[in-house]
Amino acid sequence: MYLTSFIKSIFFFIVALLFLVGSPLSAAKPVKTDVVKEKKAPPGKVKSPIIEEPSDTTAPVITLNGSNQMDVIQGDTFTDPGATATDDTDGSITVSATGSVDTSTVGTYTITYTARDSAGNTATKTRTVNVVAAPDIAAPVITLNGSNQMDVIQGDTFTDPGATATDNTDGSITVSATGSVDTSTVGTYTITYTATDSAGNSATEIRTVNIAAAPIIEETPICIVGDAALEGILKDSATGVVLANVEVSVGGCTTTTNEQGFYTLSNLTANEETTVNFDKEGYFLGSTQIQLKSLSGDNTTSPNYLEYSMSVYSDAWDNGRVWTYESQNGATGGAVEVPAGAIHTDASGTVYNGTVSARWVFKDTMTAEGRDAFPGSFKGINTNGVLVPFVSYGLTSLELENESGVSLSVSEHITLVLPSVTGTTEDILPLWYYDYNQGLWVEEGYAERQADGTYRADISHPGTWSLSQAIKEEVGIYRGHIVDEDGSPMSDVRLHAVGENWISSDLSTDEDGMFEIKVIPGNSFQLKAYNYKDKYGAVYNGTIQAIASGEIMED
Repeated sequence: MYLTSFIKSIFFFIVALLFLVGSPLSAAKPVKTDVVKEKKAPPGKVKSPIIEEPSDTTAPVITLNGSNQMDVIQGDTFTDPGATATDDTDGSITVSATGSVDTSTVGTYTITYTARDSAGNTATKTRTVNVVAAPDIAAPVITLNGSNQMDVIQGDTFTDPGATATDNTDGSITVSATGSVDTSTVGTYTITYTATDSAGNSATEIRTVNIAAAPIIEETPICIVGDAALEGILKDSATGVVLANVEVSVGGCTTTTNEQGFYTLSNLTANEETTVNFDKEGYFLGSTQIQLKSLSGDNTTSPNYLEYSMSVYSDAWDNGRVWTYESQNGATGGAVEVPAGAIHTDASGTVYNGTVSARWVFKDTMTAEGRDAFPGSFKGINTNGVLVPFVSYGLTSLELENESGVSLSVSEHITLVLPSVTGTTEDILPLWYYDYNQGLWVEEGYAERQADGTYRADISHPGTWSLSQAIKEEVGIYRGHIVDEDGSPMSDVRLHAVGENWISSDLSTDEDGMFEIKVIPGNSFQLKAYNYKDKYGAVYNGTIQAIASGEIMED
């Protein structure tokens, strides 16, 4: 039974196999698909299937680096950021670009990017590049008509010469001016010029107008006759040699020293404080104050005797200089700067055009030589009209003369560059000029310290000037009396307290030999005396200690 079943199974298996591979039923129904085709096999062999790939019809994908629209300022450099491309079959493929950008010309430009895969599928993308005009950020340029600094004589008429402006886009544009000048008042004024273009860019320029005091026309002093006389001798401060041909003047009364350096001025007016001036070519102008007493009752010469030493005005001086320049060209580049076009006039106001001889000198008044050359007293009229004592740090003198040797003044400010000084580092030091007619210092202006330690100052006229600081606190008082070797009081003695950078005086002891000197507080000093009746001097042996502000010391 089991054998029969097994034989049946074998039979049915063979029948089924023949049916699948070779039976007429199998041949009548071949399998058909899109990708498999039947081929006839050689007789006695089984057929094998063949698979065909689908066709590639998908284009690459291009990606721009950066925006598809870019703006470039005219004149700038344009660098194409490029593009990349990928393909679903080939992966990353090459991108080519066509088109150019001319950044020198405003306009719209197109760059076309192309990518082609191995199946021939093509893709393109474009980038638009706009070359735009540069924004107008340039301000107009203003050109002043005339100088940016002008000097006008007080009382004269000032006419603004105006200005012009040009713009790189708009061309010539309008200029507006603000500010005013009051020619009746000495001072510095500014006029501001403004120009604005159509893009809103603005520019300004400033003109400074200095209203200067009218040139000083010196009045000739009048010699007033009186019953006093003055005698004396002039010497060179460095050598002690007597000086001949020195002009000595008291007011309008003048005389000249003889070959032995002596002089006499008679018929003078007595005065408690009289200014005596000394002038000699090649020497610093000298000036001092004395008490001028009347003649005694028997008409003998009054006891007014003055011995004075003058300092030579040459290269032996610190920072001395002598030179010439043409009046219309001015002088620049040195310690003295005279503006070009400055009006030069003589004492009568007559305008001079020609060669100017200039002589300038500076002296440190912290030295004995500087103190000896210092004209007048160490006191002056401040800007409030008050007579105040001061200490001095520097003395300078500027003389301008025409070809005939006549003194000149100028209509505009003169700039001085003064050397550094000892004793102070103040940023601002007041300027004082010496009025030889009055025998007084007058405060006018200031000097400003520069980074290199020098001081820069503008002065209104040539002459003698000092860098001096007024004493704001109350002075000290030193009192004493002078006696001769027998102990008798001595009148007619002139006393000087000499400090480090100041000198104070009592012009004459009284009949009891008493004197009183105002001294700078907090400063020690020496005491010098001169008997102008018997014509000899003496120096106190030692230094007198400083006296406090408001204190009175009696000796």
